Amino acid sequence: KLGFSYQATSAVPGLEHSELINLFPNPAADYVSIELPLHLVGRQIAVAIYATDGSQVYSSVFESSETIYTINCSAVQNGFYLLKMVSGSRVYRAKLIIRK
Repeated sequence: KLGFSYQATSAVPGLEHSELINLFPNPAADYVSIELPLHLVGRQIAVAIYATDGSQVYSSVFESSETIYTINCSAVQNGFYLLKMVSGSRVYRAKLIIRK
């Protein structure tokens, strides 16, 4: 049998144990929306966007009353990013492409 194992590594802290979330549109230009799980509506949420080198290019803390939260990413340069969202002890992540 042929097999392999791997260990995921990231320059972004806290991505080792996380859940996936949906972003749209992706690729994004000026705005990207996060589809929030229903159990997060009404809770405090911290969101950050990281470049592939681990540098943080955006951060915000919010409490959403809806299942969609939109981020203005017009100041973020073209490239590949990781979006990390934290609420309580739960961590969510998604890959994000910015293309203007």
